[in-house]
Amino acid sequence: MVAVYNSTVTATTAQARSGTGSLQVVSTGGGWWSLQDSGTRPTVTPGVAYTFTIWAKAATVVAPLQLKVTFYNAGGTTFGDLNVSPPVNDTTSGWTQLQATVIAPPTAATVNFGSMTTA
Repeated sequence: MVAVYNSTVTATTAQARSGTGSLQVVSTGGGWWSLQDSGTRPTVTPGVAYTFTIWAKAATVVAPLQLKVTFYNAGGTTFGDLNVSPPVNDTTSGWTQLQATVIAPPTAATVNFGSMTTA
């Protein structure tokens, strides 16, 4: 994952839902922030449903989070960001799941996903 707006992202072993680590996102500008997958965008098949999941836990400040999905055509042009989950407040006491199933639009070739705060 990489920071897209108003945030930094670092790997940490201080918290882990499973395994030995997680990503820590720190807001750098107040208001909303955004991050997304940094790897090669996975290929998709138009008309097929895909499920996206992110787990989040607040360090100190609870914030409303939303799952964001972006589909691209074969030329790399985006169809626009889809905020596909209702805003969910994370907690400081446990992990919160953000999950949505989305059908790839016609002519979609690849996808990217991430999370953003709606505050």
